[in-house]
Amino acid sequence: MIEESFKVRKARIRYVRKLSNKIFLFLYYTVLDSAWNLVNYLLFNFKSTCKKVLSFDSFVKLL
Repeated sequence: MIEESFKVRKARIRYVRKLSNKIFLFLYYTVLDSAWNLVNYLLFNFKSTCKKVLSFDSFVKLL
């Protein structure tokens, strides 16, 4: 019984770590995308298409 609860707890910790890594990757992606759009606009007067940024669920599915 104790071993099972330990395994479940360990599995939950692994799942949370994987999810938090995906959240940080998503934030990294959105910040970089927004920053590059700003740089392109300021330097080259280039406006990106008005596509929305990927939602978190869509981003996770791509991974």
